[in-house]
Amino acid sequence: MANLTYLSKLGLGRNNLTGEVPPSIANLTRLTFLELGNNGLHGSIPSFISRLENLQVIDLAENRFSGPVEFDLFVKQKDLTILQLTDVVLIMHPAALNNATFPQFMDLQLARCNLTQFPKFLHNQTAIKLLDLSNNQIEGPLFHPPSSNLWRYDLSYNALSGEIPTSICNATSLVGFYLDQNTLTGKIPQCLRNLSNSLAMLSLSDNILQGTIPNTFSSACTLKMINLANNQLQGQVPRSLANCSSLEVLDLGNNFISDIFPNWLGALPELQALALRSNRLYGALPIRIGIGFPSLRIIDLSNNKLTGSLFDEIFLNWHAMGVRHQSQLMYMAFTASQMGSGFSTESSLYYSIDIKYRGKETKHEPILNILTSIDLSNNEFVGKIPDSIGNLTGLQALNLSHNKLIGSIPRSLGHLSNLESLDLSCNLLSGEIPQQLTKLTFLEIFNVSYNHLIGPIPQGNQLNTFGDDSFEGNIGLCGSPLLNNCGESEAQSPPQLQHSSYDGEDEESSTLIQWIIISMGYLSGLVVGVILGCIFVGQYHEWFVDTFGRRGWLNKRRARR
Repeated sequence: MANLTYLSKLGLGRNNLTGEVPPSIANLTRLTFLELGNNGLHGSIPSFISRLENLQVIDLAENRFSGPVEFDLFVKQKDLTILQLTDVVLIMHPAALNNATFPQFMDLQLARCNLTQFPKFLHNQTAIKLLDLSNNQIEGPLFHPPSSNLWRYDLSYNALSGEIPTSICNATSLVGFYLDQNTLTGKIPQCLRNLSNSLAMLSLSDNILQGTIPNTFSSACTLKMINLANNQLQGQVPRSLANCSSLEVLDLGNNFISDIFPNWLGALPELQALALRSNRLYGALPIRIGIGFPSLRIIDLSNNKLTGSLFDEIFLNWHAMGVRHQSQLMYMAFTASQMGSGFSTESSLYYSIDIKYRGKETKHEPILNILTSIDLSNNEFVGKIPDSIGNLTGLQALNLSHNKLIGSIPRSLGHLSNLESLDLSCNLLSGEIPQQLTKLTFLEIFNVSYNHLIGPIPQGNQLNTFGDDSFEGNIGLCGSPLLNNCGESEAQSPPQLQHSSYDGEDEESSTLIQWIIISMGYLSGLVVGVILGCIFVGQYHEWFVDTFGRRGWLNKRRARR
C-alpha cells in the first residue's frame, strides 16, 4: 500500500478488519477519502493523520481504538467536511482549540466520545447538516448550531437540562430530531409546526416535558415517527395527527394523557406501531376499530382504565398481524438520500418504541420489521376472549392479563404458530386449557395463573417447559408441573352384577330391579348433596367466598405485600 502514492480514495469500512492502522497509509499524501469505520481495529489512532492535509472525509467510527485522542489532530485539513469518530474517546483542550481554524463540517459524528460540554467551535459551524453528539455526558441547556441546513440533530442520551429553545424551529430543513434520555423540562414548542414540511423523525422520549402535545400538525405533515414516551404530558391525543398520513410509529406511552381511545388514528394507512400504555385512557374500544388500522403490527394499550368487551370485529381486519413474515430480517427505518453533492448520498434513520414484550418493559431501538404484538393488560375489559384473535397468525406476543375476562380459552389460539409469549393471567377464565395450545412450539413465556381453570394441564412440546408459577392460582387444575395429580379421567362405571341361576323373564326382572335400586341410590345421594351444599353455602356464604373464592386469594396477596 505504501507504493500507491497516487491513491485518492481508500474505502475499507464495514468489514471485519482487525489489528492496527498500518503506518504505510502515511505515504498516501494524495488521499481525500479515508474510510476505516465499522471494523475491529485497535491500538492508537496514528498521529500521521494530521499530515494528510488533502483529506475531505475521515471515518474511523465504531472500532476498538485505545486511549484518548487529541481532537486537534483532525482540524488541520482545511477541506475536511465529513468527520466520523463515534466510539473514539476525545480530549478537547480549550487553549489549543481556541486558536485553531476549523473546517466547515457538513457531517460531524462524535457519539460516545466522552464529551461533557458542547464544543465551542460549533458556534461557527454554518454549513453543518448532520450533527450527532449522542451518548455523551453533555450538560447544560440545549445548543442549536447556526446552520440553516441542519438535516439531522441527535443529542439523545446526555444530561441536558432546561427547555427546548424555539430557535430550533428555524431549522426548516430538519428531518431527524432526537433528544431522548435527557432531563429537559417545559413544554414542547408550538413552533414545531414550522417543520411540518421536512421533519420525519421526532423523538423526545424520557425527559420531564409537561403540558399538552401541540395540536398543530398541518396537512403538509411529513412525520413518520413520533416518540414522546416517558414524560409528563397531559391532555388529549391531538386530533391534528390525522393529517400525518405517512406516520408509521406513534409512541405516547407513560404520560398523563386523559382521553378515550383515539379510533380516528385507524385512518392512517401506514401506521404500524401504536403505544399508548400507562396513561389515563378510559371507555370502551369501539367495534369500528376493526375497520381501520390496515398496517398495524404493534399495539400497546396496557395500564389504562379501558372497559367493555373485546368484540370479534375488533380483530377481524388487522391483516398485517395475519401475515407470517418470510422476508429477510430488517429494521424499520426511514432512508433519505437528499444530502447534497459531496455528502453522504444515503442515510438511514431508525425508529424506536417502548413496549412490554415477553413480560419485560423493553425499548425497541431499532424495531424489527417482523415484530407483532398486542398488549391490552391491566385494564378493565370484560367478556370473552374473541375467537378472531386466532386469525392473527403472524402474532408473536399476546398479553391480556389483569382484566376481568370470562369464559374459556379459545381453541383458535392454537393457530398462532408464531406466538412466543402468551399471558392470560389474573382474569376470570374457566374451563380447561385447550389441547391445541401444545401446537405453539415457539412459546417462551406462558402464563394462565390465577384464573378458574380446571382439568388436566395439556402435555407436549413447549407446555412441558413451564414451571408451576405459570399455572398456580387455579384450584381445579391438575397434572405436571403442579403437585396435585389428576384422578381417573373418566368416572368409574357401576359395578358389574353377577348372573344368578334364573333364566328367562325371572333373570331379566331381577336384573332390572337391581339396576333400578342402584340408580335410585345414585340419584338420592346427588339430591341430598346438592340440598346440603345449598344450605351450607347460604348460611356461610361470606366465609366460603373469603376462604375459597377469588376475593380470598386477593386478600392473601395483599397480606403478603
